[in-house]
Amino acid sequence: MKKKLFVLSIYCLMLVGLAACTPDPNEQFIQGVWAFANESGDERSGAAHVFFEWQFSNGTFFIQQEIAMGNPLVSEGRYRILESKENLLILELFNVEGNYIISDPYELRVEIDRENDTARIQRTLFERAYP
Repeated sequence: MKKKLFVLSIYCLMLVGLAACTPDPNEQFIQGVWAFANESGDERSGAAHVFFEWQFSNGTFFIQQEIAMGNPLVSEGRYRILESKENLLILELFNVEGNYIISDPYELRVEIDRENDTARIQRTLFERAYP
């Protein structure tokens, strides 16, 4: 009886461990590089060049933003999942360094569109750049 209980206990612990190791599908989806680029003319016409790029990689993030070919604003740090349901992922960015994100922690909303392989990050549409 003790042996059966021991085996059952080990089996239950293994199932709990496997469930904890199962990657979140929304987190898996955002891994990689996401880009938004808007060319609205050129420097001579006074139109703006805007470039955003987000990178997510196994608990870390990197963002850069450049407007009108100036010095880019850059931040990097770590993230954790606050909420994940259907096509919505809410991340908490923390251990933030750089000059783009000025609050630590920072809450980031990501709306996922798997069909079009896009993501709205803070309501701005990004396309997958890599992979």
